[in-house]
Parts: sequence; structure tokens; C-alpha cells
Amino acid sequence: MITSSDHHLTLRITRPGTHIFYLSNHSADVNIIISCANARVFFYALYDLRGTQQYTLTTRQQHTAPRSISRVLVKSVLRGSSTLHHDGAIMIAEEASQSDATFHSHHLLIGRSAFAHAVPHLSVIPADVHCVHSATVHGIDETQRTYLRSRGVTARRASTLIARGFLDAVRRDTIAAQHSETIQTL
Repeated sequence: MITSSDHHLTLRITRPGTHIFYLSNHSADVNIIISCANARVFFYALYDLRGTQQYTLTTRQQHTAPRSISRVLVKSVLRGSSTLHHDGAIMIAEEASQSDATFHSHHLLIGRSAFAHAVPHLSVIPADVHCVHSATVHGIDETQRTYLRSRGVTARRASTLIARGFLDAVRRDTIAAQHSETIQTL
């Protein structure tokens, strides 16, 4: 069940099975509540920002039932003086033993004034769970740009190709998932 008000989304998972959600270029406060066993939840957020665009994303993965899986992947490319703030949390309640949760937030800065802030949080009570979180903010790897330039690619085109490759991993994952499950675009 999805409930929404303004930029607040609650994704309440009450049935086992796979549930896939996709968000692109929107500010949102997303609360994923998994309240049944054997549910698998995938949440993808993709940002391709330019100019002075500014977005804020908050994600909370709340496991309240055992043997549930959640995956949150946020990726952004920031050009110009665009800004993205991402605050993400994994919360696993005592009754949610054998849960598995991952949170990954990765941001590529192309603009000189671009800014990304990614903050992961963990709140885990049971000991028999698996949790992983990561957050990175970085510019373009000059080795990659130099390699492309040595093959006759302009500096501007090299940046475009690197950014596209960075975001395409999310696109590939969601396209593959479309063939086996229904993706809900938020």
C-alpha cells in the first residue's frame, strides 16, 4: 500500500513477494515499512541534476517482521551548482530477526559548485541480521577521462559518457526487474 501527502511517501509492505519502486528527480521523504515475513523490497532513486536544481531525499527502511529483505540504491550525477541531500536509515526491530537490509548512496560531482551530502544511519536490535550501508561523493576519475581522451573523445563528451555509465547500472537493474516484476514509479 502506498500513501502520500506532499513529498511524504509511505510504502507499507503487507504481503510477501517482491516489491520494486523507482523515483527520479524528486524531493521526497520515503518511509518503507515491511510488516510481513518473506517480503523483498527494492527502492531505486536516480538523479540527473543540472544548473541550480536542488533536491532532498530521506529514506527509512523499517523492518518489523522476520526474514524480510530491503535494498535502497540512490545514485546521482550533479552538474553546475546542483545539490542533493540524502539522509537514509535502516531500522530493524527486535521481532525482525533474519532480516537483510542494504543502503547505498553514490554521487558523482561534475560541476565545480555541485554538492552532495549522503548520511547513512543504522538502528539494529536483533543480532541475527545482515545490514550493509555505504555512501560516496566523488568527482570524475581523471584516469577514465584521460583514457577516453586518448581515444579521441572530447573532454565534454568523456564527462557525458562517464556520467551515463555511472547511472546506467541503476537503469539496467530496473529494466531487468521489469521483465520479472512490476515496478511502481513514484
